This record gives sequence, C-alpha cells and structure tokens, in this order.
Amino acid sequence: MAVHVWGLVAIFVFYLLIFILGIWAAWKNKKKGKEATSEDILLAGRNIGTYLGIFTLTATWVDGSLISGLAEGIYTSGLSALSMPLGYCASSVLAAFFFVKKMREDNYITMLDPFDRKFGKIMTGFLFLPAFTGDIFWFAATLSSLGTTLTVVVGLDHWITITVSAAVALIYTLFGGLYSVSYTDVMQMLFIFVGLWLAIPFALSNPLMTSLSETSEKWIGKVPNQDITTYIDTLLQMMMGGIPWQILWQRVLAMKSSRLAEVMVYAGAA
Repeated sequence: MAVHVWGLVAIFVFYLLIFILGIWAAWKNKKKGKEATSEDILLAGRNIGTYLGIFTLTATWVDGSLISGLAEGIYTSGLSALSMPLGYCASSVLAAFFFVKKMREDNYITMLDPFDRKFGKIMTGFLFLPAFTGDIFWFAATLSSLGTTLTVVVGLDHWITITVSAAVALIYTLFGGLYSVSYTDVMQMLFIFVGLWLAIPFALSNPLMTSLSETSEKWIGKVPNQDITTYIDTLLQMMMGGIPWQILWQRVLAMKSSRLAEVMVYAGAA
C-alpha cells in the first residue's frame, strides 16, 4: 500500500499538537511548585472544573472505537447498533443518580476503594481482575480502530500506527497524569467534531454514494423477533457494565466538588 504523503503530514501535525499540549499541561501542573502526590497524578489534584470536565467526561465514551464501531454497526445492522451509545448514556445517568455524589464526597481515589473499605484487600483484589480485563479489551479496541483508520488514511502498516499512537499517549500521560489526559481530551474532541463535519461533503460526493431512500431498508434495519432478547441483554450489558468503569470514576473523582461531578456526568451523558 502506497503511503499518502499529505495524510502522513496531517497525522504528524496532529500528534505533535497532542504531544505538545500534553507536555504543556504537565509543565503547567508542576509549575505550582509542590511535590506531586497520588491525587495530583491520578486525579489531577481534584481540580478539574466545568469546561475541562465536560470535555473529558464526554471523551470517556466518544473515542475512535465508538465512532468507527458505530458507523460499521449501522452499516451492517441498521439503527439497532444504537444500543451501544444509548446504553452508555443510560449508564452515566444511573451512575450520576445513584453513586457519583457519595463517591466524590468520600474522596475515594479509585472505584474499588469502597469495596476495600467494606470487604478488605483480598476481595478487592478479586474484583480488580474483571475491571482490569475490561480495560485491556477497551484499550485494544480503541487502538485497533485508530490503527485501522490511520492505515486507510495514511497507508502505513497497522502495527506502526498502533505503536506510534500508544507511545505518544503513554509519554504525555507519564509526564502529566490526568492533567495531560484531560487537556488532550479537549483537543481530540474538537478534532473529532470538526473532522466528522469535514468528512460529510467528501462522503456525499463519493461515486459509490447513493440516495438514502434507496438504502433506507438496510441502514434503518430491524431486530428480528428471535433476537429481541439478545438485543435487550446487550443493551442492559452496556447500561450496567458502563457503571463500574475506572476511567469514568477517575474523571468523576477528579472534579472540584460532588455537585459539579454530578452535573458533569449528566452533561456528558447528554
């Protein structure tokens, strides 16, 4: 596959901006002069405000795997693929309604801290295993979708794009912790928003594009009667499985106050 030079230049500039922003956020945090604690690294000193909070909480769900996976799901299965974003939105609402305020008021550092307090370290260690496994698969899905997209746009090998993407994210995270991640979330969300709108005219002008009315049966789709229970099960899995997710609770516990955390989770779900 030939390398697309201008695509490669655009991706290089994007990664450079992300890297610079991540390092700047780390420098901005360390400029305060105090020694970094676990809360500073993992929870950004519990100092994330409204604007940064809304972007980083939205970014917990809206990433490459959701954008690519949802597009492919609607193309192959119709609107029934919306169970994924609907389920994740519902999980955020449930988390905000039942758990967010209490978790933030008690100043936990991770979502497993309440279990550690109630059941001890051994039981918490067992509970850590499914959470860890879920995160591994989530990261793999995110990097895979990103690598596939860059392979199509740029023309580089899949493993190269995944390795470079992971390395950039790892470096600025090691330098700045959640501060760097949160600031880069803002830039990435803006790029996703602008990029998707820029892609529309190119998609509409593609010679393979046909009228939506001609393909409505396929992209609207339907759930066969024998699959309704499976669809409901998948939706419930998204709703309930999205609550015990460390990435979500890391952002929640990093908010300045319990009230702000509650409002931001509702806003992120919307």
